[in-house]
Amino acid sequence: MIRIISWLLSAALFAVVTHIAYVMFVPQFEMRQIISDSAAAAGINRFAVLDAGQQQLILKERADAAVAGLCAYDLSDGMLVFDADFPEAMWSFAIYSDSGKDTYAINEAQAGTSRFRLTVKRSPGLLGMLWGEAGEARAIDDGWTVTTPSDRGLAIVWVALDDRNLRNSYAEMMKKSACHIEPES
Repeated sequence: MIRIISWLLSAALFAVVTHIAYVMFVPQFEMRQIISDSAAAAGINRFAVLDAGQQQLILKERADAAVAGLCAYDLSDGMLVFDADFPEAMWSFAIYSDSGKDTYAINEAQAGTSRFRLTVKRSPGLLGMLWGEAGEARAIDDGWTVTTPSDRGLAIVWVALDDRNLRNSYAEMMKKSACHIEPES
């Protein structure tokens, strides 16, 4: 009886350790791999619409279901400015930190527009907030500002395809979008 209980406890401990390791380490590893693959496909701080093969390889997203675009970013030289120009269709825009955490997400219904400017800045951290470096959380110019805890991350756009024949026209419209680094003021 003691042997059975010890084996059950060992199996339960192994399951808990495996689950914790998976939850803590695998998402970061996978996101860093996606950022690396995205940077290889589009460059850093540049927006690119993925062709069908790249989309399947990098994002594991079928090309007949959606058109995807991405911008791997590095905020070490300033703030990221993302000028969005998306089709009038169902879309989703998300920003992820290099740890895989969802920093910001919006869709066409929430935005109310398919053209906007989003600025991504590095959050000041605890000491910066204590010293008042956080500033005001407000819209600047004609867009929104988002803060993120890490210098590196990934912005991803998905535009749903109701008809796969729309892929090329949606991709051409999405190519009008851009992301670049500007010095912080």
